[in-house]
Amino acid sequence: MRGRKPKPAELKRLQGNPGRRKLKSEPQPARVAPRCPDWMPERARDEWNRIVPELERQNMLTIVDGAALEGHCMNYCRAVECEIYLAEHGVVADTGKKRPEATVAAECWRLVKCFISDLGLSATARARLGNESVSEPKSNLRVFIAGKGS
Repeated sequence: MRGRKPKPAELKRLQGNPGRRKLKSEPQPARVAPRCPDWMPERARDEWNRIVPELERQNMLTIVDGAALEGHCMNYCRAVECEIYLAEHGVVADTGKKRPEATVAAECWRLVKCFISDLGLSATARARLGNESVSEPKSNLRVFIAGKGS
């Protein structure tokens, strides 16, 4: 599909629905964080554990986001591993040609950038969401001030 990606109805609602068109109802997956897969390497699991709590705090994560999280974490892991290898051995091999790890790293970083955008992990992606989407979750607890309240 060419052109701009369609905005979700919730994003339009947060931005005040500037086009004033009727908003379509969309499926709302459960706001539950997917479990980190056991098969992931340690570096990928560390990235998962770094970003998932923040996405949960911002109420931006649903059960169906698991594949996107896996893709982000695995490509991040591969990119970092290639960068470590390249830092040790150099980008150019003894033959004078670019090492394949440099190509793999570049592709993985490109994919990481795509997942970052889709998951709302970049400053630009967060700016598109507006301030209301990152507010603290509302508590059901009532606060009583001494002498004021029932």
